[in-house]
Amino acid sequence: MKRFLLTVLLIICFMPVVALADMGAPNTTKYDVIITNPNGVSIGTGKRKTTIPFDTRITVNYEYEKDGELYASVEYDGIYGEIKLSDAKIYTTDIDLSQFNNEGKKELYVFKEGAYLYKGPSVIYGKASDDMIPVGTTLTYNYYDEMWAYVEYKGTKGWIYFYGPAEMYSDVKLAVASPIKENNKVLMLKDITKLAVNPRDDVTSPDYKGVEVNIPKGTEITYDLHTSLGHGEYIHIKYKDKEGWLSYVDYRGFADAGIIIQDKCTEGIVMKDVNIYSTFGDSSSKTDEVIKAGTKVTSIYSYREGDYYWNKVKYDNKEAWIAIETPEEDYDAVISIAYGYSYISVYRTRKEAPLYEDISESSEVLGTIPQDEKLEIIYSYYDDRTNWAYVEYNGVKGWVNSNTYLSYDSTKQKANCSGVINDDKATSKEKLDNDEDTNEGAVQNVLLKACLIAIGLAVAISVVVAVIIVSVNKSKKKKQAIQEAKAKAKTTPKSKSKK
Repeated sequence: MKRFLLTVLLIICFMPVVALADMGAPNTTKYDVIITNPNGVSIGTGKRKTTIPFDTRITVNYEYEKDGELYASVEYDGIYGEIKLSDAKIYTTDIDLSQFNNEGKKELYVFKEGAYLYKGPSVIYGKASDDMIPVGTTLTYNYYDEMWAYVEYKGTKGWIYFYGPAEMYSDVKLAVASPIKENNKVLMLKDITKLAVNPRDDVTSPDYKGVEVNIPKGTEITYDLHTSLGHGEYIHIKYKDKEGWLSYVDYRGFADAGIIIQDKCTEGIVMKDVNIYSTFGDSSSKTDEVIKAGTKVTSIYSYREGDYYWNKVKYDNKEAWIAIETPEEDYDAVISIAYGYSYISVYRTRKEAPLYEDISESSEVLGTIPQDEKLEIIYSYYDDRTNWAYVEYNGVKGWVNSNTYLSYDSTKQKANCSGVINDDKATSKEKLDNDEDTNEGAVQNVLLKACLIAIGLAVAISVVVAVIIVSVNKSKKKKQAIQEAKAKAKTTPKSKSKK
């Protein structure tokens, strides 16, 4: 019974999320349309069905394209459903800019043909101009949502499409990328022989005729453009007289880009002596020189190859490659550096927590942290199946056993760190919760939202399941008590009446 109830609840709760994820629909700014179909539009199914009358004004929650048709999610008379936007027209082209994100001027660069301005943040508004914006044009914008940015080109103001993680429209292709002016180094892990003309072009295909190039392994190059497309991240580079695009990460794990982006704000402390290697990617190049335990380091590059996790670090004004062996049969082998990243993880104490001098519960206790205290994690470390957090409490720094004493609370960006790609990340939990990132952060933002939705649904499901199980158990006990009472009544002899 429990399994059945849980299955049903999972299907009911996750069906809308799965459907939305399948459509690839991001969060869009809501807008109103007028129903133009003379017969009205039906939404819902079965008994939960209604018709939205002709000439009714209704709000579009999000839109998506399917089989060449543009659909919108709407709610009317308490019923949710989808309508074809061909059965409606836009209510007004007057856009309330106050409902959009605005974090100061940002830039977009048109890197291929196909960029047009629209009268609003949806194709249903229609084009603001039939003039295609030329390749090489840089546009500035203040207002934006997850899919569209408000720009001006040659005196015409309008909205330009810049959502990369999924193709939302068959006739509107991504043509703009984000210019990168800082934090723009990339290292070649192997020889690069071909660049893509456009992002998402498959340079590994034998039929693909890209930009022939010869970039040797170990070359460090700067990149000037970045975009998120589908499951990957793409950067634009220039090498000698050649230029083109490289994929540096594929979230599906299929791509072997052969490059790594420079780490930013990844600081740590060496927990055990680590050897220095003379050549990255070559495990036989280990030297006798070591970085001593307790040394503070800053990560420059990091990547995994085979059984080794390679790090180029800066320490004491020097740079060196180190490698931590992590065999496949023991993937969680001890990593010798406790790292803190470009974001800050905030945890809360589940109960009174001892603050240890070292990563051992047998080490000296420096103090005690009360229950329900918020702590910002400085470094994280994994040792002997235990997660440790290096924190500061009342001016004292030490280690807390995360597994036993801490629960996740929130994540925020370091105020003094611009991150690897996005220079405009949020600097507070409120911004992380409420603001949409620009194109370069869209994939991360979607993933964060998906996680939050999943967590929320999981909690809700747990509560509902618990309530139902308790209710069912009470019902069973009540029925059982009644049956036992009846059985007892049948077997108990009746008392004789007094004479």
